[in-house]
Amino acid sequence: MDFGAPETLPDAFRGAATVFLNATYYGAPPEVRGAQLAGAIAAAEAAGAARIVVTSWQDADACPMPATADFPATERRLGESAARWTVLRVGYGLAAALARDVVTARRAGELAVPAGVARIA
Repeated sequence: MDFGAPETLPDAFRGAATVFLNATYYGAPPEVRGAQLAGAIAAAEAAGAARIVVTSWQDADACPMPATADFPATERRLGESAARWTVLRVGYGLAAALARDVVTARRAGELAVPAGVARIA
């Protein structure tokens, strides 16, 4: 099974009633991760999963952090699924994420964080 090779996923998911996709990993840039998750959702559908569960970020549509740029499209894709679905908007790791983003901002010269109308549970 390889998220970079979506053709390997249907066989890996076959027989699973629920497929859980942890979308909050930070091993790939958002444009790569987003494509991988879209492929995994399609593979879960093709395998006949009754439910697809995907982790996401708090207030994904309004979050300005570049690291979460793919989450709104992933949530929309999941919402189009014929399978039942659940989005888990996680809040753990916010301190670590902020620390990572501060380090990134120091290199880039710009800090983008949830602010204004962003919300968190």
